[in-house]
Amino acid sequence: MSFFFSLGGFVLIAAIYIYSSHCLARMGKKLGELKTWKAWVPLVNIFFTIKLAGKSYWWFLLLLIPVVNIVVIIIIWVKIVTRLGRSKWHVLLLFLPVIGLIDLGYLALSNSTDGSNYEHKQIHTTDHNVNQELVNYIKQSVADGHDLAAIKQSLLSAGWPEQEIEDVFRASQTSS
Repeated sequence: MSFFFSLGGFVLIAAIYIYSSHCLARMGKKLGELKTWKAWVPLVNIFFTIKLAGKSYWWFLLLLIPVVNIVVIIIIWVKIVTRLGRSKWHVLLLFLPVIGLIDLGYLALSNSTDGSNYEHKQIHTTDHNVNQELVNYIKQSVADGHDLAAIKQSLLSAGWPEQEIEDVFRASQTSS
C-alpha cells in the first residue's frame, strides 16, 4: 500500500492543510480581511485567496483553463506578496517543495509593519509621513466599495496603530 493511502499519509496531508490554512488566514488578517474563516473551507479558500490579491471573483474561471491557470496563480500570489510588503521573489520560493511551506509561514507570521523587515515607502504631506502600504490598502478598499468605518475597524483588528490610520485618512482628504 502506498504511503499517501496510509494513516501516515493522511496525517501528513491534514497537517499541511491545517498549516497552509492557518498561514492564509494570518495573511488575510494582515491585509485587513475580516472573514478569515474562509481560509479554512475547501474551495472557498480559493475565492479568499483571489480576494486577498484584490482581484475579481471572475478570476476563478481563469483557474479552470489549463496553462492559463499557472499564469493566473503566479499573478495572484505576486499581488498578495506585494500587498504584504514583500519582494516578488517570495512567489518563486512558494513553488519549491518544503521551502514553499517555510516561506508561506514567513509571509504569514513575520511582522511586515515594522521597519526591520520590509521597505517602508513614504509619501510626504505637509504635516506627516504616511505609510504608502496603508494608503494603497485604503484606496483599494474604498474602490471595492467598503466604507471608511469598516476599513478603519479591519485595520485596527489587523494591528495597525490608530494614530497611523488617522494620519492616512487626514492625508488622503487633504490630497484629494
